[in-house]
Amino acid sequence: MHKDNFIKLAIAVVIAEAAGIIGSFFTAPSIPSWYATLPKPAFNPPAWIFAPVWTALFALMGIAAFLIWKKGLKRKDVKIALAIFIGQLVLNALWSFIFFGLHNPKGAFFELIVLWLAILATIISFYRISKSAAWLLLPYILWVSFAGYLNYSIWQLAAKAPEQVNCTMEARLCPDGSAVGRIGPNCEFVPCPETNAALSLPKGYSLDSYKIEKVLDMACVKNTDCFTSGEYILQSRCPFTSLCLENKCTVVCPAQTDLSWPEAEAKINNCEAERLSQNHDRQVTLFLKDRRRLKTVEPTLDLIISLYQSVQSKCGKIPIATE
Repeated sequence: MHKDNFIKLAIAVVIAEAAGIIGSFFTAPSIPSWYATLPKPAFNPPAWIFAPVWTALFALMGIAAFLIWKKGLKRKDVKIALAIFIGQLVLNALWSFIFFGLHNPKGAFFELIVLWLAILATIISFYRISKSAAWLLLPYILWVSFAGYLNYSIWQLAAKAPEQVNCTMEARLCPDGSAVGRIGPNCEFVPCPETNAALSLPKGYSLDSYKIEKVLDMACVKNTDCFTSGEYILQSRCPFTSLCLENKCTVVCPAQTDLSWPEAEAKINNCEAERLSQNHDRQVTLFLKDRRRLKTVEPTLDLIISLYQSVQSKCGKIPIATE
């Protein structure tokens, strides 16, 4: 084969396969998830067969396009035939987007009718230039005809089937520390126990202050409307819990506390603090002269500043760092 023809063949096959690659961006993620849940006719082939079949068909398309291109782009009929060919490639990728990307079998079926007609127009235009090129597209139109029958069957079966709900979590953690499972056809959770008791936290932690980890897309009225998802329950860096803040469920990290505020006041008044640290979440750290480091939460912001100023005459200047 002449070098120029070999390059043309390679380009034609790559362009054809590129349409399949574009379609696979929508197909591959949906086959093991959404597509697997669809009701299918008895004659539906296994999912693994689609990739090798389409790869072979796109290769045949590329070879057919090369046979037309080889006749010369100066010919008007060649330009028209290749334009129709490119158009059907676009429609092919569009079908994958509608069916697998938009999860819309009905819309995909009507788009596939247009694709089938575009393939037929391609075969007719190719046949007038190269009969071999036209015959190479015969497996393609037969497969698309079969795909159309599958598409229609899935559309009709899905329309008659009851709506399925995919459960993504087996249980949820309630604010009181208990866990509840799912009930009912829509995977709804058993309601959490209604309680006004304080949220259960490990020893040494307090919700007098907290850091917001993430605001969830979940409306709420009270804390019991919220739950903490497993991704946070499994983390050891903080005993995460969820609160209803401004009518949005919010995952928070409670403040670590080693002593109450009155206990911290007493130590500062007794000149036991060597230096202090305060952050915007009202968490205060006392660095004691005996090398201990204790954490507490001030009731109101900057209360530690007033306390530190009041003991200067007795204890001397105590360095304080603020964030």
